[in-house]
Amino acid sequence: MPRRFPGSTWPRRGLAEAVFDALNAQLEQRGLVIKAGTLIDATLVEADVKRPPMRDGEVSERDPTVGFTRRGQRSFFGYKAHLAVDQGSDLIRKAILTSADIGESIAADALICGDEAAVLADKAYESLERREALAEIGITDRIVHRRHQAKRQPSWHKWMNLAITPLRGQTLEDLRHHEAPLPVPARALPRPDPQPLPALAALHGHEPAKG
Repeated sequence: MPRRFPGSTWPRRGLAEAVFDALNAQLEQRGLVIKAGTLIDATLVEADVKRPPMRDGEVSERDPTVGFTRRGQRSFFGYKAHLAVDQGSDLIRKAILTSADIGESIAADALICGDEAAVLADKAYESLERREALAEIGITDRIVHRRHQAKRQPSWHKWMNLAITPLRGQTLEDLRHHEAPLPVPARALPRPDPQPLPALAALHGHEPAKG
């Protein structure tokens, strides 16, 4: 049985997820999943429903799971597909569809499979708790280090980022050229509680903050 990453629980529903899991199980049984690393990233998916006028609020009556975010200087109305890709085979091991306004880091822990050798992701996924959790279960941390204005970035952070960036940069670039659509559920999952994931908090001996 693969190791389970703390914080990997995410609400599931519907037939699409069950079929996706069954397909992945068959790929694993045939030895097609390399598990040398999991590349985590996200891409925006435009909504089919008409965007509501901003003066009437940001919730669509036809699909309240759709949300707004920014793409460059323009607003974007739709979903965000959070993806976990097997390094080397380019197989999608996990996929979560949320409202576009859900940050990458919120869905990150649910994308970590627990049996990969390493996790590669950009600086949007950086979290001290996440780095510690990966180290505790023996998964190599290859998350890009964010530069903090308050202190000087160590030289080894820069060298690590240079090594990681070309590897993880190919994730969505390759996926955008796939002829098949992304294997994500037809409807987005409900917005999660914006508190830290309970399993991650429990890992470090405290409960998530309330309120």
